[in-house]
Amino acid sequence: SSSSTTLQCIEKRRLAAPPGSGPRSLMFNPAIRNIAIVSLEMTAQVWLIQRLKDGSFEGCGDPISILPERWPDDDEEEEDDGDDDEESSAKENKQFNGGRWASDAVWSPDGKYVYAAA
Repeated sequence: SSSSTTLQCIEKRRLAAPPGSGPRSLMFNPAIRNIAIVSLEMTAQVWLIQRLKDGSFEGCGDPISILPERWPDDDEEEEDDGDDDEESSAKENKQFNGGRWASDAVWSPDGKYVYAAA
């Protein structure tokens, strides 16, 4: 005789990311299974969260920026090297979402470090 198993998803509680942050991915820590990071694409941040005993999640503090302070610094003077096409392309890339976005975040294999890409 064969038996079938039915899985049912039960929502316990929602954890909302900050408005406008555009959560992109969720990565659990390989060493501490109840800890995870969320990459927040549109604000270029990572957010440490923890899974509680009831299966719900809560944030561990505020999201952390992965970009240098004052990025991008629009006050910097740009030198004119005569290559308008390259300068125009770089300026367009810098201006996407105000120059702020995160593409990915992952844990190191030992769970000690987070690597984030912007």
